[in-house]
Amino acid sequence: MIQKWVVLFAAGASLWATDLKTVQSEPNLEKRAKLAVDYAGEEFVVARTAYDKGDTAATAEALQQVQAAVEMARDALDESGKNPRRHARPFKTVETATHELLRRLEGLQNAMDYEDRKMIEGPLAKVQEIHDQWVTQIITGK
Repeated sequence: MIQKWVVLFAAGASLWATDLKTVQSEPNLEKRAKLAVDYAGEEFVVARTAYDKGDTAATAEALQQVQAAVEMARDALDESGKNPRRHARPFKTVETATHELLRRLEGLQNAMDYEDRKMIEGPLAKVQEIHDQWVTQIITGK
């Protein structure tokens, strides 16, 4: 019973964040960051599905959307002006989500053919950089 509610809630949330423009229109910066990271997770699923079907162009586009969404989350938290050490919740939320996203991206990279791995290297490196930045901010407050 609880699983049905979770699935319905997740489906409702995914309908909200249909594209980056919708996420960008969220006025609450902390909520925008969370929505952007959620959108990145949705785009990862699109990338994985496209790669499994052999559509490398769609995979590359979805991976670029993943990168853009994580960058939008970073920008939203930067614009909030909050100290990550004193107000850690929004930073920790997106840091945890990007940690999971990194794990999934690395799994996709390992599953890819050697020739196809170039399309994931850029987004993977950028997501790793932003994740590391959040961890540093949470620990040091800078």
